[in-house]
Amino acid sequence: KAAAAAAAAAAAAAAAASGSSPMTTRTSRHSRSGIADKTFVPRWRAWPGNNYFFFNGTCVTGPEPGMLVCTSTLLVLPVCVFVASTVPSFSAGRVLSSDRSLPAPPVAPLALGIPAIILMIGSIFSLFRAACMDPGFLQRRDPARTFRGVGPPPTRIEECLDGVKVSMKWCSTCEIYRPPRSKHCAFCNNCVLRFDHHCPWVSNCVGQRNYRYFVLFLVFTFLLALYVFCVALYLT
Repeated sequence: KAAAAAAAAAAAAAAAASGSSPMTTRTSRHSRSGIADKTFVPRWRAWPGNNYFFFNGTCVTGPEPGMLVCTSTLLVLPVCVFVASTVPSFSAGRVLSSDRSLPAPPVAPLALGIPAIILMIGSIFSLFRAACMDPGFLQRRDPARTFRGVGPPPTRIEECLDGVKVSMKWCSTCEIYRPPRSKHCAFCNNCVLRFDHHCPWVSNCVGQRNYRYFVLFLVFTFLLALYVFCVALYLT
């Protein structure tokens, strides 16, 4: 026992001297078979779902992160074409499909591209906020939500939340009882709080935590398309 205790103390001193990160610190514990080392890793490195993590777990996306490049291209490219070709038409005093002259715009011609650029930036910002954050994933085998009885868990249970009786459904994959309005996403393979849908264009689930950014993305994109359409319609 004295030798085992001395070895454990030496291992702890070596770990402290090396200055290792708390996420990768090795802890030693005595067992019947001797001293066993256990390495602790961040939860995102052992994530059971189909998500992708970037920047040391700061950003999380769905199983199709390449769709973000496609969505961003579909937003940026039309605005670049609009600013580079349509807006200078006011300066030249011509239109795209006829020879009639245009009246002088109330602002500088190049200033007509500023609203499109601002709306595009807002759309890109809300897109990546909705795509790169946790939408409300529920922890698997959460002790507060798992079945504590004996035998197979019932499909549904009823509990009182704030004085209201609600029904919660058992998820056989996550092994928890899901709260109301939660659902297991077949694409991400996780249960999500207040699940709305899985959007492939955003490459993430739309749930409790990123719903507002998804709505902002839709609003900015709609206003951008409406502005570009109105200006292009006037030019033609």
